[in-house]
Formats: sequence, C-alpha cells, structure tokens
Amino acid sequence: MSSRMSPLSEEDLFYVRFWYASTVIGKDALETVLLAYTQGKISTTFKDALLLYYALKPNKKTPEGLYKQYFNNEERKKLEDPSISPKVFDITLSHKLLRRLHSITGLADHNDTVWTKDEPLGSNTSIEFKIFKVKGYRNDACHEICDLSESELVAKLDELELLYTKLVESVLNEKGETPESICKKTDDIKKRFADLRNPIHEVITDKDIEVYLIEKRDVLKILQNKTKQSCQLYLRKLYEDTYEHNPIEWLDLPQTVDTEEVFTDIVITEEEIDMSKKDKNNLNDITERKCDYREILTIKTKKLKTPKILTITAIGGNGKTTFTRLFVCKWGKTQSSILGLKDIDILLYVELRSVNESSCDEFLRNRLGNVMADIGLSFQKLKHILLTLNVLFILDGQDESPQNDLLKDILALASTQNKIKVIITTRPSASIPLQKIINGFKIPKIDLKILGIAKENQLIFIKKIVTAMVNDADRLNEILESVNRELPDLNDSMGELMQSPLMLTLLALLWIYGEIPEAVTLTELFMNVNKLLKGKLQFKLLLKTRTLSDVSLREKIDEFEEILQEIAFDTFARMEYNFKDSTIADLKNKLNNQCKLGEFESEILGHFLAPRKSRRNLELVIYYSYKHLRMHEYDASKYVCHVLSTGNDEEKSVIINQLKGERFSNIRAHSIAILTNSNPQLLKKYAKTIIDYEENGHNVDGYLRIISESKSNNVVMEMVATRMAQEPLWKITNPSALASLVSVMQSSQPRSLHLSFRNQALLPTFLASCLRAIADYDLELWLEFPVAPKSSRTEEAHNDYLLALTHPDSQAKLVEFRGSLSGPALQQLPSSLWVLEATVSSGELPILWHRIPHLSELQELCESAIFFN
Repeated sequence: MSSRMSPLSEEDLFYVRFWYASTVIGKDALETVLLAYTQGKISTTFKDALLLYYALKPNKKTPEGLYKQYFNNEERKKLEDPSISPKVFDITLSHKLLRRLHSITGLADHNDTVWTKDEPLGSNTSIEFKIFKVKGYRNDACHEICDLSESELVAKLDELELLYTKLVESVLNEKGETPESICKKTDDIKKRFADLRNPIHEVITDKDIEVYLIEKRDVLKILQNKTKQSCQLYLRKLYEDTYEHNPIEWLDLPQTVDTEEVFTDIVITEEEIDMSKKDKNNLNDITERKCDYREILTIKTKKLKTPKILTITAIGGNGKTTFTRLFVCKWGKTQSSILGLKDIDILLYVELRSVNESSCDEFLRNRLGNVMADIGLSFQKLKHILLTLNVLFILDGQDESPQNDLLKDILALASTQNKIKVIITTRPSASIPLQKIINGFKIPKIDLKILGIAKENQLIFIKKIVTAMVNDADRLNEILESVNRELPDLNDSMGELMQSPLMLTLLALLWIYGEIPEAVTLTELFMNVNKLLKGKLQFKLLLKTRTLSDVSLREKIDEFEEILQEIAFDTFARMEYNFKDSTIADLKNKLNNQCKLGEFESEILGHFLAPRKSRRNLELVIYYSYKHLRMHEYDASKYVCHVLSTGNDEEKSVIINQLKGERFSNIRAHSIAILTNSNPQLLKKYAKTIIDYEENGHNVDGYLRIISESKSNNVVMEMVATRMAQEPLWKITNPSALASLVSVMQSSQPRSLHLSFRNQALLPTFLASCLRAIADYDLELWLEFPVAPKSSRTEEAHNDYLLALTHPDSQAKLVEFRGSLSGPALQQLPSSLWVLEATVSSGELPILWHRIPHLSELQELCESAIFFN
C-alpha cells in the first residue's frame, strides 16, 4: 500500500477494497450489461426512451412527472445529453435504466418479482436478480461502512467476482457474443479482483480514496439522521410513563402527579473523593461549589475538563431516581431548560436494579431491537452509528445492582468514545466501590451529592403534592393549614430527613389521610405507611370475597406479611433486589398453602411488591422487587425483631451476626426502634451487640441516629454512651444529631469533637443552643461550615454559632473554624484557634491578626493587603 494512503487504518483499507470492488468494478460490470442491451437501440437520448416507457404505464402522473419523480437533477443531466456515454453512469442509474427499459432490453418490468426473488447464484439464476444483487452489494458497501478483517474481505471479493463474471457471461451469451470475447471480458474482471487481493501495483488511486471518504461521510450523515430520528421516536414513546408518576408507588394510589410540575429545586454539591486517603471517615470532603441541577451537564472539573462521568450520590429517598427521571422527561419532551440536554441525540435510561443484561451490546440489542428492524440496520451498523452521536447513559441505582458487568462495559465504551457521557446514581454506602470501578478506566469525572430539598423549598414541595392529590377546596385548605402549623416542629425533630423528597411525600400523604403522629421518627413513618398500605389492601380484598370476615382477612394478610418480611431479609442479605423466579414461586406457594389467599395472588403481590417489565434475550419478562429500598429495609428489620422474639438460640445468633456492615445501618436503627416499642427485655439483651456493629471509625452519626430512632430510650442511651466513650475523637456530619449528642455528653465526652457540616444545606434551629451546651465541656472542638462568598445571612448564622461556643463561661477549646464571619464575631475568635478558613475582607485582616497572632500566615496576608491598597 502506498504511503499516501497511510491515514487509513488497516481495517479501513480492507473495507476500501470491498467498496472499490462493489462500486467501481460493479459499475463497470453494469456498464457492460447496459451497453449490451441498449447499444444501437437508443435513437436520441435515454430520457426520450424513458418518456416512451412511462407513456405506456397507466398512472395519474404525466410521463414527464414520473421521469422527474424517479430521477434526480444530476441523473437527468446525464440522461438528456446525447454525447454522454453510459460509462459515466453510476450503479444506481444503470440499475434504474435496466429495470425501466424492458421494452428495449427484453428484461422483466421493474415491478416484476423476478428482480428481487432471492435464489442461490448459479446457471439458472435470472439476469434480473443478478443485476439486483450488484446494486445490493453497492448499497451494503456504502450503507454498512465498518471495519473488515482480511478474511472477511477475501470472502466478499470471492462473492463479488463470481457474481460479476456470471452476470457478464449470461448477458453476453444471450446477445450472441463470441466465446473469445466473453472470456476476454470475464478474464479482465478476474484480473482486477486478483490485483485487489494481492496488489503488486496499487490499483486504488488517491482519487478513489477521496471519492470513498466523501461517500462515506455523506452516507454516514444520512444514516446518522435516520438512526437518530428512529431512536428518538422509539425512546420518547418508551419514556412517556416518566411524564407522570405515582408519588409513592407502593401505596397503589389512584392519583398520579406531573413529574415536572411537582419537581422542586434540590441542593447539589460537588463531592471530592480522595481515594488515596486510608481513613474512610475522611473520604468525603465537600468542596464549596454548589451546582444548579440545570447546569450539571455543562460543569467542568477543577482542571477545566469536561467530565464524561457524573456520579450522583444520595441517601435513599433523597431523589436520585426522581431527578434522573426529570432528565428523561425533559429530553422526551425536547425541552431545553437543562443546559446541554438539547445536544444529547440519544438518551438511554437504565435502571440497574432491574436489568438482566450483562453487556452493553446485549442491552442495546434488547432496548433498540425494534429500531434495527424498522430501519433495516444490522446491530453492528446501528452501534457504529450510535457511537458517532451524542449519547447519554443514565444508570440509576448502582447500589442496588447485583452485579456491575453492564456498568463496567458501558464505562469501557465511554473511555474510548468521545461522544458518550454517563450519569450514575448510587448511595453513600456504595460510593467507594463505585469510585474504584470508575478510576480503573481513567475517565474525567465529577462526583456530585444530592442533599435533598432545601428548607425554604420544603413547604412548596409539600403543597405541590397535596394540591395535585386533593380536589376538594375546603379539605385542601384544612390540610395546608396543618402543614403550615406542624412543619417547623417536624423540621427540628427529623432534621436532615426533612430534606428527603421521599420523606416529604410520605408526610404529605399522612397529612392527607390524617395519620401523621405528633413526633415522627423514620421508623414510625414507615410503621404508619405500612398500616396505611395494609388497610388499603384489606379494603380492596373485602370487596372481592364473601367467604372471609374482616378479622379473618386481616389475620391472613398479617400472616403473609410475616412471610414477606422473612423473604425481605433473605433477599436483602444476598443483594437480590429483583426477586428470582424461585423466590416468587416460593411466595406464591405460601400464599396458596399457608395463607389460603392464592385466589388474590396478583392483588397481594402487586400491592406489596412492584411488578416490572424487562427483556431477557428479546423476550419480555415480568419480575418483582420492592417498590423502594427503604421499604425493603424496614420489612427486613421487622423480620430481625420477629426472629429475636420467637426464634431459637441458633437462629437468633445467625441473624444478629448478619447485621454487620454499613449496608445494614438502616436495618439496625429500625430494629432497635421496633424493639424499644415492642419488647424492652429483648432490647436489653441484644441492643449492645447491634450498636457495636455500627462502628464507623471516628464518625458517630450512626450511634446518634439509633438514639434518635429509639426516641432517646434510656437503655439505648446508656449503651450508646458506653460504646462512644471508647472513642477519643467523635466526628459528626449530621447537625440534627446534636440533640442526641447533648444527651449522650451528660454521661460520656470525647477528648476531641469534630463537627463537620460543610455538606449541609439545612441546619436545625436548635443548633446554636446545642453548641452552647457543648461549650460547657472541656474538650477540643473543630467546627466546619461551607466556606462561601460573603453573605450577610450566612455570616449572621455563623456568627451566632461562634458566639455560642465562645461565651465567657465556655470550657471548650475551639482549635479549628471554617465558615463565614463578620466584624463582631471576628473579635471573639479565641486564642486557642490554630486553623481558620473564612471569607473576610482586607479591612478585617488586622482584626484577625490581633486576635490570633500565632497564625503567621495572617501577618503575610495583612502586609500583602496593605501593599495592594
């Protein structure tokens, strides 16, 4: 191969040879056929012959109209010039003429099925079908541009050589050419193919390469548009069910709400995860940058690179799925309020918790199988075209995926393709393993964290939900009055849980149904939801049965609930979020034999679980899973308490040992809360072991959450305080946990207390009073808030927090402070301070230098400020 063609890859060069054989040699073969049939028979121009042909065809259009319909401008110029030889006709034009000049050629009319009747190539194959095959190969070469191996090239050249020689031989025999003349023409074809297989002198010129590249570009553009339009049409139809959704699916509510209408602005921050740090408590450092959800597709890394990967981490119920569905909804409706979304050609939404595919190819075949059939593309060609488009994969629920094969395959593809972006959602407990997977591909990424709905937007969100679901104006006003009255107290008692869209939606529904308790914990919330769920099911089944009383039906539903709770724990333990066929078969069997409710199988399973549709090797399958992982965890914790109440010693020991690990944190908190209410004796016996499993280095949030869920039960408080006393350093990242912390510190205190609230958008109203109480203890204190541009509102709050810690009787030694401060608070900074990160003006620097002169950097800053001023 000559050096001038070196820009082409070896595989591309193989394809160029196939393209050359299909287009250039194929054109010459059809030219031979056309000349053999028409030489001496076209008296003026080909146009005149065609008009005569169309004049004989019954049609509403005139011969001139049909002529213009079937032949474009370039073709008509050639057909109307008597000086132009068929040598300049391409395969498409020669093929059209041979099919429409049957009165001259003697070939079948262009509508005759003989042209397309597929049959093996042999002596009895019709000339019409051979001509059709030449055109077909030309279409393949131009419309299926992709890599070819050398063996694939040889096979295709063999097919083409046989086709061209048989065609020319058949036509020239029919026209009475001498054997010598026929042999000369077929030998010429064979020599050209031999040169393509083993070129001594390159037969493909620079001009051929130029034509090939132009044709490849043009055809690719046509195929891109066709593929893009077909995929968009199909996917937008598929995504229509995201436009409206049931606020809480597992409650089987009759109402749906508009996804865009109820969506309320959420707080997103950039989460910088340093995998080099060994202490997992220091892995999540939140930068000062907050991100507008409308701009996350356009944000850049600190090195000003455009990330190909966005990871979105949030606790369960904080809106990961709702957020990603908003993207799908807006893309489906072709709206552009999210910057960069209008540039996405193809959006592929993947619920990782529910897919059966283990490779990207398998997923694309299943998801876009209908598109391949509609536009007649092979899978390889479809994939080739997709990789030239802007594709966004949204992979939702990585933490619930039983295996990461599909995720890894998509990341591998993204690492080699510039136009692919990937958004991945997960939970904090799975973020570190996810980061390790992503880092293996060395792809630019940004890690984001959804903190939920800010305090100022919570009332707006609840009102949207209530308004969408309550039609009666008087009832609506009554509910909204309760919301306005009770929401502030709930914010203080539930803390950061009030940032969760799921929690706010549950509270909205409990307000609607009049079931909201005075003091709410997460466990109580799900207890009430479960009560509501069972009540709705019982009412539904009573309408269908005449043989069971209300009491009997309730007992049977309770019995099934216990069976389901056992399965909930077992499936959670083995990460079986999508229940296997055997699991569902076991459930159905127990419905029939133990509960005697088999006749209501679909109603019961559909009420407690979510039947979802998926594909397995193009076959539609139905699978079941919990409708939300939080409900899965709650049911699993109910089973833990059931075993501790009724199981033998071995069963109790086994289930207690299974509660280890961060993944079981919510189950541990729920279990202790349930035992607190139902069985104080068992609580005393098992709480210590369960609490010990909460160990998370220096981070004590988990311990304090257990106290909160148990409503500060004395037994739990004592055990937690004993366990925390073993830690000299306590780190707290959840500000709402401070209420429990103050109670614990009455019996146990650390040497050092690290309050890191840099990632918290919602701070409780009681924070200042808690800090004042903490200041009464002799300990070293670190206090961190987001360091943001100067804001009077932020400075005022941070000033209050600092002043609460540094009152005259304070015993605590503040050694580190990060936040926003202004004049009065700067003058209260204690001399114990060794680390300060704050946004201050140059005029305030001397105040700081005076208060904490041992920080040498302040002197340098002051001198610099004086110099520049």
